[in-house]
Amino acid sequence: MILTNFNTNDETNWQKIYLNAFPAHERLPFETLQQKVSDNDQIKMLTFKSNDHVAGTYFW
Repeated sequence: MILTNFNTNDETNWQKIYLNAFPAHERLPFETLQQKVSDNDQIKMLTFKSNDHVAGTYFW
């Protein structure tokens, strides 16, 4: 398994995992998460991949 920075190719899988992992009242709009990453280089969206398939995501 490898850990990579989020990229637009992973967006659909990242969103699916995010939407399934958190109840609606705990989620920020996905665009807000992406903006936070763009605005602050200390905030990261990462993707866990196994055999080129998204296996998980991480946001910190």
